[in-house]
Amino acid sequence: MNANVCNLRNSEKGYFEILPIQSGDDANNERGSNGYYEIRLINRHIKASSKDGGAEFEKGVLVFSGKSVLDPVRYTDKAHSGYFCLFNDYFFRHYRHIGDFPVFNLKESQFISLNENQLEKVNKIYVEILNEVDSDFIYKYDVIRNLILELIYFAIKIAPKVYRQSEASQASRKITDLFIQLLESQFPIESPEQQLKYRFPIDFSERLSIHVNHLNRVLKEITGKTTSQYISERIMVEAQCLLKYTDWNISDIATCLGFDEPPHFINFFKKGLNITPRRFRMNEA
Repeated sequence: MNANVCNLRNSEKGYFEILPIQSGDDANNERGSNGYYEIRLINRHIKASSKDGGAEFEKGVLVFSGKSVLDPVRYTDKAHSGYFCLFNDYFFRHYRHIGDFPVFNLKESQFISLNENQLEKVNKIYVEILNEVDSDFIYKYDVIRNLILELIYFAIKIAPKVYRQSEASQASRKITDLFIQLLESQFPIESPEQQLKYRFPIDFSERLSIHVNHLNRVLKEITGKTTSQYISERIMVEAQCLLKYTDWNISDIATCLGFDEPPHFINFFKKGLNITPRRFRMNEA
C-alpha cells in the first residue's frame, strides 16, 4: 500500500481512513474490517475469492463490506490501482445509521461491476475525498461524509439487485424475530397446568400467516437451523430445567411440553441427550 494515507482516529470525529492503491500493490487490507465499514475501488482486472467461491472482474469493481461481514474477501491478483476507504459508525453519528444501507447490511461483501463511465465517476469521487483531506476547510469531514454517501447512493442506483437482496434479508430477519418471540413467549413453564400452545412448525406458520415451508427456509437462512430443530432445542432446554428444578412427575412434564404420551417424551429426551429423563434427574440431584 502507498504511504499517502489519511488516518483519522478521534474520539469526537470517529474513525476514517483512506489511501490510494498503486499498481502492483497487494489489494488486501491486512488491518481487517471487523467493526468497520469498507469501500474499495479496484481499477481494471482483479480476482477475488472467499469461502463461498470466487469472482473475476475484467473492468473496475466497487466493493462494499459491512462490519458484520463473516467471510473477508481475499484478492488473489495485484491491483491495477484504486482506493481503499475505512470508517466506523461514529464517523456518521450525526447522519443516518450507515449500517442500514443495503450495500452494508448483508453478511457478505457486495461486488458492483463498473463500466468505463461509471469507473471514471467513482475515481473522481475518490479524488475529491483525497483533495478534501488535504484542505484546511473547517467542515471538510462533513464534505467527506457527503462524498461517501454519494458513493453509496451511486452504487445502489446502478445495482438495484443489492437493494432487493437487502430487502429480502431484512424481511427474513423480521420473520425470524417474530418466530423466536412467539416461541419464547411460552417459557418458562411455571405450573403443571401450563401447556405449550405452539408446538409444531405448522402452529407457528399459521400464527405468523406464512407458509410452513417459507418459515423453514427463512429460519435456515438466518439461524442455520430448521424450524423443527429450533423448536426441539428450546423444548429440550426447558425439559432439563423442569427435571432439575421441579419435583413434577415425568408424565406432567411431558404433557406441559406438548407430548401426547410420556413414552414419546422419553424417546425425544433420550435421542437428544442419550440419557433418559429419570436418569438425568437422578444425576442432577
